Amino acid sequence: MRLFALVVVLAPTSVLAQPPPPRAPTGCTTVSDTETECHAPAHPEAGPVQVALGSDFGCGLAANGTVRCWGRSDDGQCGVVAGSVPTPSEVAGLDHVAAIGVGYGHACALREGGEVWCWGDGGHGQLGVEVESRATPAKVEGLTDVRQIAVGGFHNCALRGDGAVLCWGSNDAGNLGDGREREHRATPMPVRGVRATEIWSGQSFTCARERRGVKCWGLSEHGQAGTRRRVRAARPTRLAGVGPRDAVVLAES
Repeated sequence: MRLFALVVVLAPTSVLAQPPPPRAPTGCTTVSDTETECHAPAHPEAGPVQVALGSDFGCGLAANGTVRCWGRSDDGQCGVVAGSVPTPSEVAGLDHVAAIGVGYGHACALREGGEVWCWGDGGHGQLGVEVESRATPAKVEGLTDVRQIAVGGFHNCALRGDGAVLCWGSNDAGNLGDGREREHRATPMPVRGVRATEIWSGQSFTCARERRGVKCWGLSEHGQAGTRRRVRAARPTRLAGVGPRDAVVLAES
């Protein structure tokens, strides 16, 4: 059985998840054997501008540039090492955040100065250092002038202002686009042959929009990286039939 979470942002001043009705308690209540209802307290002064969901946890970027996370946090993905965080709690040490992304058990934040900070599970190098996990966000070295981040299940990519795409983390399916299939790499490195204007990541693959179309790399057992066979596309492959102006949305795998 797979577990799913639903987050509803009802209005710009509601917060990260549906606010409770009058007199309703915050936290989670078991409704049935298969359903749990959770209410998050409202913070009208810092309403959400982005919500991102991982595996059993979620994070929200508030209008004041702070980040709040909730849910499973055994690897520190909510900013603290705890079994669970039932209500959105601010991640310490983060401000001036412009965008967020979450993976299976880690999260990353793009700060306004073009830096990338990550925390949570780090067993695949996805935090930018060789560490099993880390609850405190820390800067990923080697990244400057980042305009967009794309966070996969166990890997990340960053789009720089000059169009370069740098990836790091798990590489067992060619996720990093460097032509290799090795366990992981903690250091962000450029993907050769890609000059992008926009990037997206699924669970184990990434796509980049260029002037002439879209290129993808990584796991492609269902053709999601643009190949027609059950292969891993370790190098960027142009996606047939998709133009530079077509809308692209990536799902888990």
